[in-house]
Amino acid sequence: MESNLIYVSMFGDCSIEYQGRVIDCSTIRSKKVWALLHFLIFNRNREISREELIELVYSPDDSSNPQNALKTLVHRCRSVLAPLAYADTKLMILQQDRAYKWNAALPLSLDAERFDELYERCRSLDFKSGEAFELCREALSLYRGDFLPKDDSAWVSALRERYRSRYLELVRFAISELSAREEYDELVLVCRNALSLFRYDEYLYCSLMTALVKQGKTQIAMSVYERTTKLFFTELGITPSDELQTIYRQIIRSTQNVELDINVIKNKLKENIENSGAFFCEYEFFKDIYHIASLIRMRTGITVQLCLFSVVSSSGLPLPTKQLNSTMERLKTTVSSNLRRGDIFARYSVSQFIILLPLATLENAIVIAERILASFYHRLPKSGISVSYSLSEVDPEARRLLDKELK
Repeated sequence: MESNLIYVSMFGDCSIEYQGRVIDCSTIRSKKVWALLHFLIFNRNREISREELIELVYSPDDSSNPQNALKTLVHRCRSVLAPLAYADTKLMILQQDRAYKWNAALPLSLDAERFDELYERCRSLDFKSGEAFELCREALSLYRGDFLPKDDSAWVSALRERYRSRYLELVRFAISELSAREEYDELVLVCRNALSLFRYDEYLYCSLMTALVKQGKTQIAMSVYERTTKLFFTELGITPSDELQTIYRQIIRSTQNVELDINVIKNKLKENIENSGAFFCEYEFFKDIYHIASLIRMRTGITVQLCLFSVVSSSGLPLPTKQLNSTMERLKTTVSSNLRRGDIFARYSVSQFIILLPLATLENAIVIAERILASFYHRLPKSGISVSYSLSEVDPEARRLLDKELK
């Protein structure tokens, strides 16, 4: 760092540093002080009228004498800058007639400006070439969080969205380049950093899981998949996309290493055989089991039943998200505890569970489904929730039709 520069950071929060001395939100808690400093520094190349600053910082009811209030606020800003020990603080915030400005003659480095410069240079290179990627790397290192996240000023909100958009564009470029270079350690880091800001970006989750699989970290990739699908179910009310399901299949295919000793394989298969209760799995895995059951039904003639449980409000309308999430957790527990070992179930949608009942007649399936309903309503007798079920035998002759329904 150059010793004569004042370093200002606005990504992640605001801090001002000079020769190792720092002021930030932990030392200065006044929102008005920071709002004024943010605006003066970011717009340091122009004079800003008192009227514009008053409108920025104060609401009509804040002060009966906004001119004096602003004058006092400027004095406070100069005072909080004093610990930087940068000469006379009056030389940092200048007053000119009826206007104020940050002294543009002071050497200053602002992370947001550097980020913009790097982004524009990347774009001028069409986000291609090694040079563009190095510029992208530097830009991503500057983006330590959203632009001034604690400042709710209108001008900040607009810029915050612009920076988020530019950051995400750079992230996508970095993922593409790192994937091509097979630099998966850095790719994982880029994805995790971006996901801390973009919690619902499916592309980032898919990129992260793919990179983890490439690293051989399939268990971590599976954990990410499970957390992602749960997040989308519970907070967005959406089912996993085709792309997420494709990633899931890649993870499954990558979980097994070559093993030549069949006894080792047999012991691994026996590891969980003593577990009691039904088997809950991801829907993609459920489809594979269903196909196997259909083939067994075709060859042996044994009956296999398909059961679908659905949840709505008693009025027939969808439940609010929070209530739906708690209801689905309760129904999952109820289904698991009332099924036999060997029965399989999965979450089909945000408000449905699908169950496969091997070796069950239609009459058996009705008894099981009614038992689940009775158990559920025993725990929630007057909940305003309606749970219903439908049944269908797995019919090999109608397999294509059922496949379409399950997709």
